[in-house]
Amino acid sequence: MMNLIELLYFRDMVPKAQDSQEVKRILRKISDNEAFLTQLLEGEEKRCYLQAVDDWDEALGAVSVDSFVDGFRLGARFTLETFCKD
Repeated sequence: MMNLIELLYFRDMVPKAQDSQEVKRILRKISDNEAFLTQLLEGEEKRCYLQAVDDWDEALGAVSVDSFVDGFRLGARFTLETFCKD
């Protein structure tokens, strides 16, 4: 079961970085290269490449969630120290 912060991440938050023209340019480049390699490769090589791409996407997703949650925790610690310490 996901905690509240993870639910917020997956359903209500759109990271600002996705609006960046630089990020859009990089994602387009990645997509173009992936399409090129997918057409070029065959058989086991293609399967292995696509599996690597899927694994990389899964790892990046997990890292993004962890970073998002850590950011909230850091913010909460700043709030705690601001209002609850002498």
